[in-house]
Formats: sequence, structure tokens, C-alpha cells
Amino acid sequence: MTITDPPQCAADQGAPPYATASGSEAHVLCTHCPGCGYNNFPPSRVCAGCMSLDVEPLRLSRQGTLYSYTTLRSGDQSVYVGYVDLPEKIRLFAELEGYAGGPPAMGSQVELACVRHAPGQARKREPVFVFRHLPGQSHGQ
Repeated sequence: MTITDPPQCAADQGAPPYATASGSEAHVLCTHCPGCGYNNFPPSRVCAGCMSLDVEPLRLSRQGTLYSYTTLRSGDQSVYVGYVDLPEKIRLFAELEGYAGGPPAMGSQVELACVRHAPGQARKREPVFVFRHLPGQSHGQ
């Protein structure tokens, strides 16, 4: 199958074209090359591994492993952001949530979610894709 246009988001207005969201459940798409096995994110019409045009959409796993993170601070507020490794050998960068008990631990398990921040917050009401800390995992290093 050849992709002529990137996969479109059908479930939620405002989401990127390679992502879908229904409530808080989020899914992200990449393209997979059956010829060489390479997964490309964001989705592409051409395989970055072998330059084949024979690529197909692939829904990525929602759970991954925290590879690295940093803390962004503005005034008295701080937010964790980090890179998450997915089983499909894709590394995504996103905001991290659920670490109120301390900083994230590299190697902790996280799950992709879609959130809309409450009115009155400095953030837009568009959907934001985040990785949430999974219960039962350690927080600190």
C-alpha cells in the first residue's frame, strides 16, 4: 500500500495529523516499511531507511520507557518534559505528568494520554499529548 497523504486525525479537532484522541485515550501513527522494517515518525510517504515508496500506517504502542527528561521552570511553576522510547523503536518527546511525588526516574514506564487544560490556565485548550507516569513505578533515582 502506498500512502499519498499523511494519516488524518478523525477523532479530535486540533490534534496533529498523525495523532488521534478520544477522551483521554491517545494514539500516535507512524509509517512502517514492510521491505526493510523501518518505522518513520512523523509519518512519511518515503521510507527513510531504504527510500521505498511502499510504506503503510502503523499505530504506535501507548506505553513506553522514559529515556531522558529535563525540568522547565517559569516563575514558581515547573514542568517535566522528556524523551520516551516506544517498542517500535521510535523515540517521542512530550510533557510528562504524574510525578508529584518527585522527579521522574529514567527507565520508568509511562503511557500516552491526551489532555485539555482547564480554562484560565496559561495554556491553550487544544489537545495536548503527554506521557503519564504509570502507578506502581518508582519516581526518583
